[in-house]
Amino acid sequence: GLVGPVLTFWYGTLGKLVTATGTKGTLMRLALDQLVFSPIFACMFFTALFTLEGHPQDIAQKLHQDLWEVVQANWKLWIPFQFVNFRFVPPQYHVAGANVIALVWNTYLSWNGHRTLEEVK
Repeated sequence: GLVGPVLTFWYGTLGKLVTATGTKGTLMRLALDQLVFSPIFACMFFTALFTLEGHPQDIAQKLHQDLWEVVQANWKLWIPFQFVNFRFVPPQYHVAGANVIALVWNTYLSWNGHRTLEEVK
């Protein structure tokens, strides 16, 4: 799957980038995770989905149509979870915890990815 290896790499990188601890470190990790990683991951997800389903020509339109909505939905689910994950869960368990929430999130992404594309004006 795509999620496990990507999260393992990202959380390892995040741990190297942010060495601060406590609430300050948590907020720094959270900001990087949600403002940098999440939009990139959403783009990767839709690119993989549309490519594997034989519609790579629709990727740009999908991102233009739905990326902002997906990022906002992402923030509603992931910000509260990641705050708890980064603040209270030992780093070696971050991926395991995120994979539980990722089941719900990836179901939403799949549903969103299969919505009909509207004509972009």
